[in-house]
Amino acid sequence: MLLFICSYFKISKLTFYFLDSGLYSIYNVIEKTTHSVYNHIVNINFMEERMKTKKSVFKKFIAMSLLLNLALTPAVAVIGNTVYAEKSNTYEDEKLPDFCLPAIDKKTGKKITKEITLKVKTHPDFADWGEDEYEITSVNGVFDFTEVEDKGNLYTIEIVGNTDYQFSNIKKDKKDLYILKFDELKKTMRTSNFNGDEVQINSIIFEKTSNNDEEEKEPEIENKKVTIQDIDVVFEDGTPVPDGINFHTFNKENKDMEDYVTKNGKLKGVEAPVGNRMKLGISTDKDKYTLKLDNEYGNYIWFKANKDGIAKYYDEVSGKTSSNEVKKLIVVKKSDLVGVKPENGKLTKKVLEVFDTTTHKTVTEDNVKFVVTGGGEVKEFVSKNGKVELELYKNTDYTINIVRALEYTFKMNGFKFRINDDDSVVTDTKEKVERLNVYQGSYLVRIYVIHGGKHVTKSIDFKIEEIGSDSVQIKRNENNFLNFDASIGKSYKITMKDKDSEYYLEKPIEFTVVKDAEDGLYWPKVAEGDSSQGKDRKVKAVFLKRYDGVGNNIPGLGGNDSETPCPNCPDNSNDVCEISKSKVKTLPITVKLPEGADKKDVKFKLFNSSKQRYEGEFSLDENGQLPALELFEKNSYFLQLVSFKYFMHNKHFEAAKEGQFPYAFKDKKELKELVVKENTFKTLNDGTYEMDIKFVKDNRPLVNEEIQFISENHTTKATTDELGHLKVRLMEDVTYVTKPTNEKLIIDTFPLVVKDKTEWGVPGIKYVFDHSSCGSAEVIKVKDKILGRTNGSITCKPGNSTIKGMDFKDLFLISNHLDKADYQQLKDKDVMVLDLVLVNTLRQNCERTKLAYGEFEILRRVAANKKVVAVYYLNGDKKEDLKFEQSNDIVKISDVHSIGIYPLVIEYEKAGLDFPDNNKQEVKNEWKLINDEWYRFDKDGNMIKDSWFEENGKWYYLESNGTMSKNEWVLVDGNWYFANASGRIASNEWFIFNGSWYFANTSGRIASNEWFMVNGIWYFANASGRIAANEWFMVDGNWYYAENDGRIAQSKTLNINNVNYTFDSNGVLVK
Repeated sequence: MLLFICSYFKISKLTFYFLDSGLYSIYNVIEKTTHSVYNHIVNINFMEERMKTKKSVFKKFIAMSLLLNLALTPAVAVIGNTVYAEKSNTYEDEKLPDFCLPAIDKKTGKKITKEITLKVKTHPDFADWGEDEYEITSVNGVFDFTEVEDKGNLYTIEIVGNTDYQFSNIKKDKKDLYILKFDELKKTMRTSNFNGDEVQINSIIFEKTSNNDEEEKEPEIENKKVTIQDIDVVFEDGTPVPDGINFHTFNKENKDMEDYVTKNGKLKGVEAPVGNRMKLGISTDKDKYTLKLDNEYGNYIWFKANKDGIAKYYDEVSGKTSSNEVKKLIVVKKSDLVGVKPENGKLTKKVLEVFDTTTHKTVTEDNVKFVVTGGGEVKEFVSKNGKVELELYKNTDYTINIVRALEYTFKMNGFKFRINDDDSVVTDTKEKVERLNVYQGSYLVRIYVIHGGKHVTKSIDFKIEEIGSDSVQIKRNENNFLNFDASIGKSYKITMKDKDSEYYLEKPIEFTVVKDAEDGLYWPKVAEGDSSQGKDRKVKAVFLKRYDGVGNNIPGLGGNDSETPCPNCPDNSNDVCEISKSKVKTLPITVKLPEGADKKDVKFKLFNSSKQRYEGEFSLDENGQLPALELFEKNSYFLQLVSFKYFMHNKHFEAAKEGQFPYAFKDKKELKELVVKENTFKTLNDGTYEMDIKFVKDNRPLVNEEIQFISENHTTKATTDELGHLKVRLMEDVTYVTKPTNEKLIIDTFPLVVKDKTEWGVPGIKYVFDHSSCGSAEVIKVKDKILGRTNGSITCKPGNSTIKGMDFKDLFLISNHLDKADYQQLKDKDVMVLDLVLVNTLRQNCERTKLAYGEFEILRRVAANKKVVAVYYLNGDKKEDLKFEQSNDIVKISDVHSIGIYPLVIEYEKAGLDFPDNNKQEVKNEWKLINDEWYRFDKDGNMIKDSWFEENGKWYYLESNGTMSKNEWVLVDGNWYFANASGRIASNEWFIFNGSWYFANTSGRIASNEWFMVNGIWYFANASGRIAANEWFMVDGNWYYAENDGRIAQSKTLNINNVNYTFDSNGVLVK
């Protein structure tokens, strides 16, 4: 039994409250103060299980006891100790009911009649007994707080939604929370900072947020670009950082980015449009440095600039601009945060709750990942059931932050901490850590604006309204996208801001940002039953119509959800994409090199993203410039710097006009200069990028399974971890097909592509996408082979070509006829040569999709009076024979394992073989030369076709028309072989072809994508079989170097381009 006695003076009759024995223990007694009943209780512990049923009893007990204490304490009647809050000059107090306060504009002193909503919540330190929350909206300028039931508690107060106002007379505690208190006895309200500054309030005074007055007076200033004040950039000890640390700004309004570097310990010349939300952070050096932000760590800050060029901190979550100017950035070396492993360190386990401060709830999602740096290492920990278990050394400094992922939407402000001997977790400012606070900010939604299957290039203003609030965004479509902010769980409506003379939106688009049950990611989705955005209800685009009706009957994204495979494919490619075969020559581009750099060490590769192929390698000319480029019009390109010593993010552009600079569409300006920097990462820029992809099966992570990534130019593999993730290096703008090594598993065929998304806010950042739909591919589904792949087909007018074997989604099929005269080996044959092109029309300038693996079937219409004798892919001098059946004018080509990579040749029978004069002689069991081609006949006189033939220990291959393969590549059962000029298949020997070396093993199979040893020396054959020589290459994440003769450098140091590199006994690059 617990006895509670009022403590200030004797009472004639003691009052007892009898509670169940052992339920509660008060280990901090009532604080003797007269300011407020709420300061009496410092901390209360209780037994959890029995407390669950006793919370309400206990709350009433505490409240009654404290009120009794207050009633019997004479000091509370002394009004002279009370400090009153600020008052306005013009507002005259009107008599209002108890606990009602007017809303006052600080500048005008008048009551604010516009509705303002406040959220009143139990202070988190006092929420152990339950959390109360109220939303109170002003009516005619008055807030009525009488509905707050438990006025014996402590509350926080905040403004709901986007507003022009902020509090002026409400005080904050050390947690930066606005405080509201009730005095039940005097029927008044108070606010406090818990540091001796407590006041009574008779109104809630608001003031306008920072830039609004300027906007009202000078609206033309908004968006005007200004140069902000110089910013000091220093280390924690105050010493300036070295020159050349790379920073960048990102404008969240229009996605513009600019690069800056430190010089003399400062950032100078940083530009920003007035009033725009700007991010300033470390860019290419983020692997070496981070920023210290108050007691937190991060890569960037947010700010807004005013018309005078003064940058002030901006809070992304609250949407408020601080009064604090951005004067100094503190940089921390990440190596300092890693530290060293403590000697005789003792590991301990500590469990922390993961708490979402946006929803004020424990995070129930599993697999939220945190990265902890310190103790000489970097470790990752994963949450489960709303908690994360850390295993770290005691008395060791660590920093912690969340690992951002698509599966969850949480963010976190990283901080420094340590675990003490008593197992308590404290920050470097001695604050106790009981939980990890995460939050949900706003998210960038990017959708297309489409009419008739094409992007609308005209700029149109759209209105995005948050349903149920007065929040409105006005955004204009730019670079094919309409970009705007949205929050998880909120609903929105998109309309056109004004009436356009050409286009109209048939009806508003209403959607909610929710997690998709299938892929576990967050998407803007329309309501159930709304088919306007496709079967999955994910908002892909704003589909406009024209007043004149032109193109209104063409579905916006290709209509591939319908029964007809591809009902709107065009007769030719120009109806979908303005594909040009014309080239223009650009002006030379200036290249800015680091001081002392040798221009001979700088080389660029040119990649055509529209055609998905490399189109040349370029060195600098005598003037140190990139020579003029010859570019196809209306094609997208990027330049890639290949170097160990230097670094540059890929630069993306398209041709403009003859004799002009290319247009860098991500930067929205002419590409006049390339800036090359020192390569601080010391890794070869080989065109591959590490991507993190998650694989799931039956909605669970796919664990410890090897996945292959197959493309025309590059094939690699990686294994999933315990969370289903894998990290793999892939090339940009090259389409891959994923395939499990486990033969019992399959993945639906789709083209996976790595895309640069610099325009999203981080220079050089890459994401993986489904190139058939432009949807994210960061989570990929795997299923049992017995279930089969999802099938589909695509056919284009006039219906001459059809491909089956996958869901083609938003792709278009174009069937181009090629000239056989361009292929020497076809000159004497009756053939049809086709280029089957799958095109993604939604990408910049349209982009080709190439599929290097799959199980496809091709149907092709041919002349009814012609007999097809062979069908094959032509890969240079190699032929890959394909199975086929002809039925009248339709040829069905089966077991096709790639699409869009090689020309497809359909060969017709000639009028007949031109035998020599003795052609009537019977030919048996011998070779016969007919029209300069060798044929082999068996003992019965039958011509051998599509088969191996062995004679005198030598192997030959007879093709489908009976001709002997010679001086060409032969593909049989997925393996490559080579027939020399005499027709003999190479085996256990080296041979050279088109200037490159190859090796055929004892069975004749060409080594490809593998190591092999000859005479005790190791070599490596790439995916095409070419032997690596005088070049770098990567295998399983390790770098190797093949010397001039192809042998792998092992146990030696080589000087390559004036830099020494050391290799271990296995050939792995050490340093």
